[in-house]
Amino acid sequence: KKFSALTLEEFNDSLFEELKLLLGKRLQFGTAGLRGNMGPGYNSMNDLVVLQTTQGLLQYLVEVDGRSNLENKGIVIGYDHRSQGTLSSKQFARMVAAVFIGKGIKVYLLEDFVPTPFVAFAVRYLKCAGGIMITA
Repeated sequence: KKFSALTLEEFNDSLFEELKLLLGKRLQFGTAGLRGNMGPGYNSMNDLVVLQTTQGLLQYLVEVDGRSNLENKGIVIGYDHRSQGTLSSKQFARMVAAVFIGKGIKVYLLEDFVPTPFVAFAVRYLKCAGGIMITA
């Protein structure tokens, strides 16, 4: 069955709007961190967004605290139970750890689901340069 020109135009418009929602803007890092639904595109939590954000955070920490200090102190990473399809907080936490380890930074990846205050406590207790809590 063929679509009429109007139907095809409407289809293209709706597809464009959907793509604009997914790719038209990036998640913003605010006081509560990076917030968004899990899913595709720059405006959602997914592997690409987590990797890019982690690289930016790592660069920032090196600039603020110095590379050797960051390497010596390390960081703490925790995560919660959330998941959706193939995406999960645990998966994101492992990706974040891989980026830091790949750059020679010591990582304390907490072994299981934890509440957010555990990461803050671990940062102080272990005297780390920082902590990351994944609550995707």
